[in-house]
Parts: sequence; C-alpha cells; structure tokens
Amino acid sequence: MLSPVDSGSWCERVEACDGLAVVFFYAPWCRNCKAVRPALERVERRFARAAAEGGAPAEASFFEVDFRAQTKLCYEQRVFQFPTVHFYL
Repeated sequence: MLSPVDSGSWCERVEACDGLAVVFFYAPWCRNCKAVRPALERVERRFARAAAEGGAPAEASFFEVDFRAQTKLCYEQRVFQFPTVHFYL
C-alpha cells in the first residue's frame, strides 16, 4: 500500500528516507494513473517480500501524492503531467 505524503510530512518521510524513495504523483480523475497504480503496487510488494525473505530492511519506500489535495507540493517537485513517478535518494 502506497503511503500518502503531504507538504507537512514531505521532509520527515521522503527526504529523510533511508535508501530509495519512490513517489507516485497522481490525479484522482486520471485514467492513466488508475491504470499504472496496480503495477506500482506490485513492485512495492516485490520489494517488501524480498526484504522479508532476506531479513533486511526494505531497500525502497513507496509514497503517493494526490494532486487535488497537494497541488502546491506537486508544482514544487516539478510535476506537470500525470501519472509521474519520481525516485529520490
């Protein structure tokens, strides 16, 4: 399950993330976003499963940002099309 993030929690969740942070920027009305979400959730489950089998912490954390609720944050991160996936180290 992708963890929602907003402007208030961006620094403590995404920027302070150990390893890779994968952020899915979406718009609720976007048909392409709805089509891409299941594939991204499968990737997230694979990372979680691999971490559980290896006994190590997950190498990546997955987040989502709703454009309707967080328009300013999307523009600050230079997101102008949907869906958009950004990778942060």
